[in-house]
Amino acid sequence: MKKFVFFISFVFVTILFHSTLSASLKAVSFEYPEYNVDISINTDSSFTVTEKAVYRVYGDFHGLRRDLTLADARRDELCRAASNLYCGGFDRVVVNSVKDLSGNDISNLIKLYVIEDEDNDKRSMRFEWEIFPNGENQNGTQFGWILNYTIYGGIAAVENSPYFYWNLLPEDRSGIVDSSVISIKLPPSAALDISKLKVYTDMLFRQSSTENSITFQLNNLPSYGPFTAAYQFESSEIQLPGQITYTISPAFSYSVYLDSIDVTDQVDGVIKSVTAGQHLVRFEHIGYETVEQLVDVESGKTRILDINLKPHPWMQILLIINNLICICGCLLIPFGLLAVYMHYRKRGRDKDMPKTIIPLFKPPANTRPYLVGSLADEQVDRHDVVGTIIDLAYRGYLKIKEIDKNKNYELTKLEGKSDDPGLNEIETQIFNALFKNGDIVQTKDLGTSFPSDYLKIQQNIYKEMVNEGYFNRAPKTTIGLYAGFGVFAVVFGFLATICVTTILITFLGVITLFTPGILIVFVGIAILIIAKFMPAKTAKGSKVYADILGFKMYMQTAERFTVQKLEPEHFVKYLSYAIVFKIEKEWAKKFEDIYKGQPEWFEGTNDIYNALWVSSFARSFSNSTTQSMMPITSGSSSGSGWSGGGSFGGFSGGGGGGGSSGGW
Repeated sequence: MKKFVFFISFVFVTILFHSTLSASLKAVSFEYPEYNVDISINTDSSFTVTEKAVYRVYGDFHGLRRDLTLADARRDELCRAASNLYCGGFDRVVVNSVKDLSGNDISNLIKLYVIEDEDNDKRSMRFEWEIFPNGENQNGTQFGWILNYTIYGGIAAVENSPYFYWNLLPEDRSGIVDSSVISIKLPPSAALDISKLKVYTDMLFRQSSTENSITFQLNNLPSYGPFTAAYQFESSEIQLPGQITYTISPAFSYSVYLDSIDVTDQVDGVIKSVTAGQHLVRFEHIGYETVEQLVDVESGKTRILDINLKPHPWMQILLIINNLICICGCLLIPFGLLAVYMHYRKRGRDKDMPKTIIPLFKPPANTRPYLVGSLADEQVDRHDVVGTIIDLAYRGYLKIKEIDKNKNYELTKLEGKSDDPGLNEIETQIFNALFKNGDIVQTKDLGTSFPSDYLKIQQNIYKEMVNEGYFNRAPKTTIGLYAGFGVFAVVFGFLATICVTTILITFLGVITLFTPGILIVFVGIAILIIAKFMPAKTAKGSKVYADILGFKMYMQTAERFTVQKLEPEHFVKYLSYAIVFKIEKEWAKKFEDIYKGQPEWFEGTNDIYNALWVSSFARSFSNSTTQSMMPITSGSSSGSGWSGGGSFGGFSGGGGGGGSSGGW
């Protein structure tokens, strides 16, 4: 046995080791022989960034990625917490080229898209180069690329001075960097003043400079850590940008081009950081005529454009059709609600229901308490079963003994009175479910076995209501069908409204609403409202229901009638019906001065018994028993823009840029 256990353990450890080794071999890791950055700042306040990243790759390798941070809410929150800091960012980025390490243009192989990191509340632009679609194992092979892009809005006016504030390296590099050379070249109009330079980092670096450039040399960089530089220019050295604001019709899903470059995803009514000079702005939308304008932008000024795209004839037709559909959908809502109401009038009303209810002094023939209660409210609930238990006690089939006052009762199985006609099928099921584990049971113990039997009893009572011809379909089934259809209509209508409206707004470019979906939602809500009223009784069911209402009327207003004199026996005889009607307290008050004594089927601890006490017992017994019918369960425990004030300042990882570098 020991050898067998040892063998099994050995096999398990071997499999685990090989699985771990295999996983480690498949994982990809990176090192950087070099990661160089050149930044060339232009007089017009834009600057061009060139990143040369050389990767040494180990493991199952697919491709390279570079994420350039566009917005970082956490970084900005940290910055705003200090009043003397400025939150750097930028407004637009234009990718000029992507080349491999040999200088070959690979722009057509690069995927460029925006990603949202909801966990870190960050938005980034991703460069992605898939080199091996199926992956290929590497052992120190070198790959790399040269990214070239221009930043607009990375230099902003702070206290009337142009301020450059940029995170020069990706913070997350996914590996150690052997060497990094970072250079910042100022525009020809600017003479370097080293006192205006601030560097924020925890990494060691060497710094050198010329008349208008700065160079940083870093070695053995860790895989994570920012390197941020800030420089304050004189107002005469940098020409700050202007901006173009515009209003446009149609207002949605249009495209904006600045000097033939698509800037749609980076503008929203404002084209920020537009360099001074003349620019061509183009607005496009499918189905509308394109508008182009030459705009003269002045430094620090805002140009305002009012653009109105004219629809093509076929788009005009679609807009008219959309308006007609929208209007028709709104107009049809009341008709849809009226149709639901008319359906209720036709299908949901009891057939041949008597207009006048006549009081009856006894329940309809052959209608036991469970059936009376179920027909009264068209649903089978626990009070109907409890009322039947009290009726069985009255008829001599069981005795109730109080064990724990108002909380627990003991039921003892008996044979029934000799003059009783006997139990019907439902009563037999209830009786057998109570005593399935013995001739004596306590209500607190019913939760272990009774709930599953109760569900079967409930279904059988519904079947009896149909088999006796009171309903064509079980009320529960009818309500479920209508409720299900109502929920489906609401959900379908809501989703249709959202989806189709989104498609229409995107395609048409105007605010609209898919009102047929709203119509379906309203109809669904109306169906949900009428669902509980849709079970319709047959003519036979209506006759019995009218008799039940007459009997209930008698029980509620018995003192007003002298045709039948109230007798003490009536109280306990019909107590079970008062329970299913939920009027046991009202029923007891009518016998307050008539009924004295203890029911023969009940054994309690009180010295004095009357109708009100029995009513109180009935409520307590009902609560105790209905709770026991429940199954026993275990307990359970924007990255762009600037903010702030005071003297120029910054922090490590602040500014624009940054992001991550690596691959998969």
